[in-house]
Amino acid sequence: MGDELRAALRVGESCWGVLCLHREPSPLGFRAEEIGLLHAMAAPHLAEGLRAAVLLSDLDAADGHPAPGLLLFDDAAAVLAMTPPVRALLAEVADQPARAELPQAIVVVAMRLRSVERDPNSPVVPRIRLRTRSGRWLIAHASRLHTIAGADPAGPIAVILEPARAPEIAPLKLAAYPLTPREQQIAALVLAGHSTRRIADTLVVSPFTVQRHLKSIFEKTGVRSRRDLVANLLAAHYGSP
Repeated sequence: MGDELRAALRVGESCWGVLCLHREPSPLGFRAEEIGLLHAMAAPHLAEGLRAAVLLSDLDAADGHPAPGLLLFDDAAAVLAMTPPVRALLAEVADQPARAELPQAIVVVAMRLRSVERDPNSPVVPRIRLRTRSGRWLIAHASRLHTIAGADPAGPIAVILEPARAPEIAPLKLAAYPLTPREQQIAALVLAGHSTRRIADTLVVSPFTVQRHLKSIFEKTGVRSRRDLVANLLAAHYGSP
């Protein structure tokens, strides 16, 4: 295998995917015009397409509520054990279900825990969203198990893989709409159940300004009211809260 060309597929500050291109061994590698084409045209269009796919995909195909799965890792990222439901869930995530290795995202979230553990003030629980081929969203999150007795109190790293709940996916769907940063803030506060007055006080703006932003949010998301907005972002096809 020869040269490798990578691109982050970004819209604004959000990364919606990555692209990795490989070329057979050649002294020329990737030419400057090819790199320029990817930077100027291909990557932006692909990023917009991936963002739109969050809203346009037939997520209703992701019905059913599979049981959560558990994987245990040692500190070298070797799998020690896994529960039976994990295999079914991983088969939905893998690009090639017949392959034996774990999706890289699962290993990354396990190893991310080790970085978090080195900072005693970090409250972050490593977690990541994964989308299956059927359109279902999964959440993987890692934590450390501790033995009850023994010389070494630190046990293996546990990664829980489970269907994502609607509130865990709502921010992703919200980000897929072409909202301004301020509109994103206000929509998130609406999801949190805040009134117009409370939103205005939180953002130090007038209620009129909040209402003006809400009107724009409704137009961009295709709804007519706060209730419709919340129902749209927490739609049943994302799973029960």
